[in-house]
Amino acid sequence: MSLKEKLMEDLKASMKNKDKVRKNTVTMIKAAVTQLEVDNRVAVTDDDIIGIIAKQVKQKKDSIGDFKAGNREDLVTLTEEEIAILTEYLPEQLSLEALEEIV
Repeated sequence: MSLKEKLMEDLKASMKNKDKVRKNTVTMIKAAVTQLEVDNRVAVTDDDIIGIIAKQVKQKKDSIGDFKAGNREDLVTLTEEEIAILTEYLPEQLSLEALEEIV
């Protein structure tokens, strides 16, 4: 199953389960994927989607600092939940030990 298909299945499941945070997060990814398809007029690959998700994670991590500075713990919590959902779609990162073993 491609990553795009998995996103669609997860969107349907989150709508059925009334999980607003997951639904909104998956919808955000889907919108970014659609925008990339329209802009480049090509079908996106799983690598393209992973790039989009990684970019979203980076943006959200940057936002957490701003929210903490503004004493917005509600937004910090929401953003951390979104990051957790987004990282589920990213490939497993190598640990430091595994990386040293390869090198």
